[in-house]
Amino acid sequence: MELINGIDRLPEQTRKLYLALGNFDGVHRGHQHIIKVAIAAAGREKGVSAVLILDPHPLIALRPEQQLTLLTDIADRAEIMAELGLDYMIVQPFCHQLDSLSP
Repeated sequence: MELINGIDRLPEQTRKLYLALGNFDGVHRGHQHIIKVAIAAAGREKGVSAVLILDPHPLIALRPEQQLTLLTDIADRAEIMAELGLDYMIVQPFCHQLDSLSP
């Protein structure tokens, strides 16, 4: 698995990208299921699988006064996701400019 810091650094793809979005803190069984679905779809369609994580967690950036304790750091999540067979883990810096984008 390749760890990519910022979506703009994702290598140009000629194959379809199957992307799971989320913070995936803890990478619990529900998270693993979502990631495995993306991996399986990429495998069936000869695509590539990836997750996109916002860092810092949006709640930390938007409400710094509200304490949020994360279960796992980026390195631990990367290790777990690599074991699942993911192609890319994209860590996108979260900022107020990103927050202001429309859905």
